[in-house]
Amino acid sequence: MKLNKVKLFFQEFRDLSYKYNFQKNIYVYFLHWMILRNMYWIDMEGYFKNEVWRISENHDSYFEHFHKYIHRWKYVYHRFNPGKHSQIYYRLDYILSKIFCPGLDAMDYFRYEFYNYSLDKKRTFITEGGIAAMDKKFNGSKNQKKYREILSNKSSFNRFFSEYINRSWISSDNLSFQDFFEFLMRNKHVIVKPIDGVGGEGIFKKIIQSEKEIKELYDYIKGKKVIIEEVISQCAELKDLNPSSVNTIRVYSVEKENRIFITGALLRIGNGKGITDNYSSGGLAATIDVETGIIISPAVSQNNDNAYVHPYTNKVIIGLQIPKWSEVLECVKQAHSKIPQLCYIGWDVVICEDGTVTFLEANTCSGVELQQHPLRKGVKHVYAPYL
Repeated sequence: MKLNKVKLFFQEFRDLSYKYNFQKNIYVYFLHWMILRNMYWIDMEGYFKNEVWRISENHDSYFEHFHKYIHRWKYVYHRFNPGKHSQIYYRLDYILSKIFCPGLDAMDYFRYEFYNYSLDKKRTFITEGGIAAMDKKFNGSKNQKKYREILSNKSSFNRFFSEYINRSWISSDNLSFQDFFEFLMRNKHVIVKPIDGVGGEGIFKKIIQSEKEIKELYDYIKGKKVIIEEVISQCAELKDLNPSSVNTIRVYSVEKENRIFITGALLRIGNGKGITDNYSSGGLAATIDVETGIIISPAVSQNNDNAYVHPYTNKVIIGLQIPKWSEVLECVKQAHSKIPQLCYIGWDVVICEDGTVTFLEANTCSGVELQQHPLRKGVKHVYAPYL
C-alpha cells in the first residue's frame, strides 16, 4: 500500500514537469520523510532506483547517495546510541537541526551532542559542510594549488620547512640501495610514511637488526612513494602520558592582512594500542588553552568517550602543562609566515626530548571538529572575523 501511494505521488509529480534541480531536491526531502516514517528501504529500492535514474542529467545515480545516507544514519546512530530519547526523536531533531545548520552531518549531530542544545547553541558550531566551505574560502583558489601541494606531500613539506624538521629523513624517489643502506646504518629505528597519506594510514615503525632486514625493507619500498624518517624521541612530559606513540600538538593558524593569528590548539594522544595518535584511528584529543598551554578538557575519542585520565597509563590529562609553549606558538607563526599564500593551516608539532620544537606535517584541510569536540563548544565565532 505504501509503495503504491509513493508511485502515485511521483507519477503526479512527474506530470507537473518541474525542472531537474527542483525534482532532485524533492527526492532528497522525500528521503527524510521516508526515514521519519520508518518506511522500509528494501520495499522502495527497485522503484526508487528507476525514478532517480530518470531525472539524472549525467547518469550518476542518486540512488547510491540515498542508500548510503540511510545506512550512514543507522551506522552512526548505533555507534553512539545515546539512549536518552527514542530513535524517532533523534531523527526528527536531526532533520530540524539540519535545516537551520547547513552542512550538518549525522556524525556532527551525535559527536557534538546536538540533541542537548538549543537552536542558538547549535548555530555556533561549524558543521562538516561548513568545514569544507571554510577550507574552500581560505585555500581553495587555483593560485593556491601549488602551495597546497607543498603541504600535502610529506617530502616537499620536509624540504620547504627544513629548519623545523629536526630529524634525519630520506625519500624513496630515485633512492639507491647504497644511500638507503647508509641511512639505516646511521638510524636503526625508523618510521615509514606514505608521502601523501592521511589519518595515520600506512605508517609503520621498523627496528633494523641486520643487513638482511635493510635489503628486505628496500625491496618493500621500491616503487612506492614513501619517506623514511628517524624516529623522534618526545619530551618526558608527553611520553609519560602515553609512550606507545609520539603525542602531537595540533595548532591552528590563520593569515589575514600579513599577520598570523592562532585560532586554537589541542593535544592528540595515542590510546596505548598503536604507534599513531590520530583521532581518526582511535586516538584521543584534548583542548589546550592557547594563552597558557594548559589542557582544559578531558580527552575525547571519536566514539564520544571522555578520558579524564589516560586509559593505558592512568596519567591525569586535565591540567597538564605543555612544555615550551611559547616556542611552539612562535615556530607556528614563523612557519606560516613562510607560506602566507595559504590562509588557514593546521600544524602537527612535537616537543623533542632535548626541548627542541619540530613539525611532523601540516594540512590545509585540517578540520575544526577536533577543536569543537572535546568541550562540545562551537568555534564559528573564532573564524568569522577572518572569513
